[in-house]
Amino acid sequence: MDIREFGEMIYRQMQQHLGEAYQIEKRLVRKNNGVQLHGLTVCARGGSLAPTVYVEDGWQMYQEGASLAQVEKVFLDACREVLPEKVEKSDFLTDFGKAKDRICFRLVGQEKNRELLEEVPHVEFLDMAVYFYYAFSHRALGQGAVVVDNRRMEGWGTDTKELMHFALENSPRLYPWKCAPMAEMLKRAAKEAGWPEPETGGKEKFPLEVLSNTIQVDGAGCLLYPGVLEQLGEKFGNDFFVLPSSVHEVILLEDTGEKAPEDLKKIILDANRTVLAREEILTDTLYRYHRGKKRLEIIL
Repeated sequence: MDIREFGEMIYRQMQQHLGEAYQIEKRLVRKNNGVQLHGLTVCARGGSLAPTVYVEDGWQMYQEGASLAQVEKVFLDACREVLPEKVEKSDFLTDFGKAKDRICFRLVGQEKNRELLEEVPHVEFLDMAVYFYYAFSHRALGQGAVVVDNRRMEGWGTDTKELMHFALENSPRLYPWKCAPMAEMLKRAAKEAGWPEPETGGKEKFPLEVLSNTIQVDGAGCLLYPGVLEQLGEKFGNDFFVLPSSVHEVILLEDTGEKAPEDLKKIILDANRTVLAREEILTDTLYRYHRGKKRLEIIL
């Protein structure tokens, strides 16, 4: 059995167990950098809020020894846990007035996301681009995102310029930025995970700072938050390099003239090829913020 046959079997059995009150939609979900996942979206008939489970997750469980019935139970439990007890309509899906205060953006690389960017309104930024999503918060479904595609933008009667306006207001409000020394963040992460505190080796010659948002998800977009780069320029008192460590955060390093851009570029390439999952890669580019020009530039 291959993953396609596996997905069909899970789909049929879930539909059988859920009954006629629910419908399951098969969806090809496009992620960052061309990654596509096969989603099964479960929705009460007549409703609009719906959780999605991914065939790829179930396939991995199956390959690791779980039975088909066990995978189905995990999927069903996950859906039943968050499905509303009664049919609910989501006004924000059709009413921009109810959506505009939660429009946010994600930052991705252009080159590996050309197909995605053809389907969504977006704004280019150097060799990157931002696209938009509605950040929803639901008592049962929790936190989530609905990507704004071209059809939804047209249905809302808005345009890219207005979406960007609201996203620049909402993203910093809903997901504030933070910047801290990498050593400090590693210590905090180790403490939260219950691991021994990592050795820092004393004062670093080239201290690294990590810029992200408070939830550390899609935090690279903080580069576009109004005034952030200017504030960081004041903090460093100098120009600084920006290493796109992932879509979730970027690494900052003061440009003292002691680090060769070629060495930093190699660090970026090595991380993107050996450490990050494909969908987590931002770009292979080294950037530098020019404090005098107040502008982020491509270096290499």
